[in-house]
Amino acid sequence: MEASSPPQQTCCFCYSSKKASKKKSKADRVPLDLHEIEWGKNDEILSDMSTFSAQEQEKRYKKAKEKEKEIQQEAKKVMNWVKQASSRMDVSSIEKVINEPK
Repeated sequence: MEASSPPQQTCCFCYSSKKASKKKSKADRVPLDLHEIEWGKNDEILSDMSTFSAQEQEKRYKKAKEKEKEIQQEAKKVMNWVKQASSRMDVSSIEKVINEPK
């Protein structure tokens, strides 16, 4: 006879009876938009980003946004290249590659 293992317990962190949920006020939320952030007035943001000046933080943010745009453009180029290459393939050439001995 096989020994049956005990059922596994699932854990859920979202429900806890120890603490009552606290609704965050508008001052507690972290702004996600560059225009909402009051640079230099929110010490928590500066310490989270591990920088010491608001100007440095703004420069890093702008550089990151520029880099993100470059990466998006490069990804679009790659996707277009893949689409063009796949449109040139025909069924017989795909079958040859699949059936090719390894």
